[in-house]
Amino acid sequence: MNLFDAQLTFRKVLDAMARPGMVVKMPDIALNPSTENKYPFAILFTLLDHEVSFKVLDPKNRENTEEISRYISSNTGSRESRLENAVFFLIYGGSSNGLIKKMKRGTLEYPDDSATLIYDVGRIGKGIRLTISGPGIRAEREIEIDGIGEEEIREIVKVNSEFPLGIDAIFSDRYGNIVCLPRSTRVRA
Repeated sequence: MNLFDAQLTFRKVLDAMARPGMVVKMPDIALNPSTENKYPFAILFTLLDHEVSFKVLDPKNRENTEEISRYISSNTGSRESRLENAVFFLIYGGSSNGLIKKMKRGTLEYPDDSATLIYDVGRIGKGIRLTISGPGIRAEREIEIDGIGEEEIREIVKVNSEFPLGIDAIFSDRYGNIVCLPRSTRVRA
């Protein structure tokens, strides 16, 4: 991934964070991960460096997480860390299996010292319907995400109930669509 691709990807992610629930089309960047969806990797390659850590969660395929972790490390210089210390998470299967409550949520002094979760989902525009409101949204907005569990959405809502503490979530599908739910966004399923 070259510098131009990284800058373009970063701008797309910022745009999606500034307008929660708005579907943003990612640039088509040449990456060759071992998974079907390359877009979470474009996001991670843009955000990770040797100073921040990550964690890959795939409850159904632990062997896959090791290969993905090596791929991310070799392309970013970042290292996978323990759950409590990781800043970025790549989550497969639509669920962290309740691990959200153990992730960094920031502190009142440093609310930005929190985790960002990147979900590899089936499809944005179909699936579970969410109604969202908050900063960056005029009144309310509805979005649909296929491949995320309702219990996972409830966990995100619960963790983000003490704003400014919480986590930020990015959902990415294999068609190049992303949608973001910053911790300031209120969500109803």
